[in-house]
Amino acid sequence: TTHHRMDAEALARAGISEGTVRLSIGLEDAGDLLDDLGRALHLSQRAAKRRAGTARHTGAKRDAGVAQKEAGPRRAAS
Repeated sequence: TTHHRMDAEALARAGISEGTVRLSIGLEDAGDLLDDLGRALHLSQRAAKRRAGTARHTGAKRDAGVAQKEAGPRRAAS
């Protein structure tokens, strides 16, 4: 999260690409760190597969989201 406010040019100058993964590691057991990293990578792959599976629906969802934003916030019925 230390680079989330940098624009693309600043990221490139710093040598940070879209594929860069940043790890912040303390004085933990090496086995625990490897287990945590393995779980995180596994979950990221599952999320990527879910996104790929729903990609065909994104156009409709995006269009619906744009329409909703243009219509403004919904008001609760009284």
